[in-house]
Amino acid sequence: MTIDTYKKVKQLTAFNTRIINCKYLGATNTQGSRIKIIDRHFKESVTIPYNYEFSSTLEGAVHYLLEKGFDVVGFNSECHKTEYIIIIKTWDSTQSIT
Repeated sequence: MTIDTYKKVKQLTAFNTRIINCKYLGATNTQGSRIKIIDRHFKESVTIPYNYEFSSTLEGAVHYLLEKGFDVVGFNSECHKTEYIIIIKTWDSTQSIT
């Protein structure tokens, strides 16, 4: 193994990440389109209005999390066909998504 590979492994494993899920909720007869953001680790969720300034559910959810002070570092959309997975570095239990 090269020293560069070793340093990369150490850098990537030096911090633990947290998963936040989000999904699109379509409009109903009484409510417009919404985004549901779910923190399964701390058993919390929040539903926010769909933000039409952005072109996707993911972008709206990331914007919301950034505004709440979360350190978003990435995302994945492969695991669930109906949900995005947002990866954050924030583990502060006092920092809530709600």
